[in-house]
Amino acid sequence: MPSNEGHIHWSGSEDETVNYLDQELRLTSNVSNASTASEDPIGTVRIKLDGSQGSGLALPSDGWEEIPGTLPTLEARMDGGYPMGYIRVRQG
Repeated sequence: MPSNEGHIHWSGSEDETVNYLDQELRLTSNVSNASTASEDPIGTVRIKLDGSQGSGLALPSDGWEEIPGTLPTLEARMDGGYPMGYIRVRQG
């Protein structure tokens, strides 16, 4: 893993906050049909700076994408080759 890259772990809950490089990141997910009225497929995780506007970046993604609201800019990706809930994060 490159030196500017790390990871965060999503526990599987519908709503949680994690910290990465002193930025509070909000993770939300449509974990079941009973979840919020999200149009995301079940299992989609969204990530954004806690308190920022908008729905956030939908994961899994096809590659590195910017996490909305972060400064300095952070990018994230969730790959099938890693364990469930493992989200790769790097400073962009």
